[in-house]
Amino acid sequence: MSKIVLGIDVGKQELALALLKDERFFSKTVANSEAGFKAIEKFISSHTSAQPEVYMEATGNYSTPVADYLVDHGYVVKVVNPRKIHYFIQMELGKTKTDKSDAKFIATYGTKFEDRPYKKPPENLRKIKALYRTYLALIDQSTMCKNHLESSMEKEVAEHWKDLLKSIESHIKEIVKQIVGIIKADQCLAKHFKNLQTIPGVAKITAIAAISEIQDIENFDTARQLAAYFGVTPKHRESGTSVHGRSKMSKMGNAIFRKALYFPAITAMTRIKSLEKFRQRQESKGKTTYQIMVAVMKKLIHAMFAIMKKGSEFNEKSLFKNA
Repeated sequence: MSKIVLGIDVGKQELALALLKDERFFSKTVANSEAGFKAIEKFISSHTSAQPEVYMEATGNYSTPVADYLVDHGYVVKVVNPRKIHYFIQMELGKTKTDKSDAKFIATYGTKFEDRPYKKPPENLRKIKALYRTYLALIDQSTMCKNHLESSMEKEVAEHWKDLLKSIESHIKEIVKQIVGIIKADQCLAKHFKNLQTIPGVAKITAIAAISEIQDIENFDTARQLAAYFGVTPKHRESGTSVHGRSKMSKMGNAIFRKALYFPAITAMTRIKSLEKFRQRQESKGKTTYQIMVAVMKKLIHAMFAIMKKGSEFNEKSLFKNA
């Protein structure tokens, strides 16, 4: 008997379902709500007595509730990076772009690839992630206010922007305080938080970003898996003897944490001797600033992996001995 897979294309308001059984598709659309989640179970039971594996794309706030519901009800759920599905559809020469067709492609992907099962994160980690994402949104709003204040405007208008900026900055401080409070209430997270900040270039906000976006370090078996999750593994371009393009960052992972690592990577190259020497060697080989930055970000992620796995502080000699 072939593998039975349920593919779900997640939208803000609807979930497109495609159950693949014995090379046949059964489709349905349900609401992205508690009632819709219950309808998924009825849809499955109407077509098979076996429990299918469920595959869906990671779409943040829209996919998390249905993934959590299905895990709570005993289903094996695989939440897949959207870029993987995108490239798979291209590989399959998919031309039709609808929710229904995407659900079918997601189900087909599930018959050919094995992804790590989704684990519902603990409540404290979920809160940290939600608060950190809110912090980032407020930082963007703060920047917008500052940009308006830098432009010439009437005094009365400027006062409104100043008041708004003051309010936003107050909320930012409160959110950071809340996140730190949640972290310090958990012995394991508090240790990660403290140890991550022993890495030169990694301060409080970067440590918060790491805990928020990594969530549970036990979900990763190797440092390379973690680097791939954040999309900083190299993407090579070679073909035969004639095509030798520059290696690029894959960008198939969490862009939020890549952005958070940019300035820490710059600082690390000036404060960690082995990374400074690494940068100099790469420059002598003709590597671009961008390529070097990606490589340093990858090394920082490897260091974070070791620190969080071992529960240890930063040690340049052991963590960057091959830098």
